[in-house]
Amino acid sequence: MERADVVLVYPQRAPAQGRHWIMPSLGLMYLSAALRRAGYSVRHIDHTFLERRDVLAEIERLRPSVIGIYCMITMQDEALSLAEQVRAKALTVVGGPYPSGEPDTFVDQFDLVAVGEGEETIVQVMQHLDDRRFEEIPGLVFRRDGEIVRTTPRVRSKDMSHLPLPYRGDIPNAEYIDYWRKHWKDATTPLMSTRGCPFRCDFCHKSVFGDLFSARPVESVVAEMREIAELGYDHIWMSDDLFTLNYKRTFELAQAIEKEHLPLTWE
Repeated sequence: MERADVVLVYPQRAPAQGRHWIMPSLGLMYLSAALRRAGYSVRHIDHTFLERRDVLAEIERLRPSVIGIYCMITMQDEALSLAEQVRAKALTVVGGPYPSGEPDTFVDQFDLVAVGEGEETIVQVMQHLDDRRFEEIPGLVFRRDGEIVRTTPRVRSKDMSHLPLPYRGDIPNAEYIDYWRKHWKDATTPLMSTRGCPFRCDFCHKSVFGDLFSARPVESVVAEMREIAELGYDHIWMSDDLFTLNYKRTFELAQAIEKEHLPLTWE
């Protein structure tokens, strides 16, 4: 029987009515790629077009050792209710923007709360799965013997060249493409070419998450765009915090994209 070391769940739900910008989780795609590169078997379950019973059945079938759940503030109820249903089955980890900003909200509902970038964190959780020495892993918050443990902060890397391309093989791409073409014109999916922003505006979350700016190599971004085109998408939404910060790099990337003659538009 097929099983997975890790199951990653994106608890987004497609709206029953109206049209909305719904997209898959880049964060979980990056975690999936990092885990695969480290030699672990991974299944990324996108809840968007599934019923909860289907998600639970797939988790039951795969029998993972770890279940990772992504959470934004709009997904809190779904994430918490799912955690309650699966916590007895595996070690549960929650990450994403909301848990990173408010880890104490989740510390009693999950075994581990991941704060900040998660590619290294999730791999190290797997490496310490047997000895449970999670206090040695930066970027975690959890409860032990009734006390909340906060490990050293996860230091963000300025070098993004070490990151694998996000793994899109588990994404329901056909469903996303159909949804977008039904409600909009072009099937759109996200891509992130940089992370962070050096400014600290009072109204922005960067006052919480820090001001380190890092950029992927141009060749890596273009390679990901090729993959997206091969999957059948029409349009890419650059989800960078500040895409045009580096003027020279922005033009280099635009010129590299133009040379590829990909059947894609982007913004």
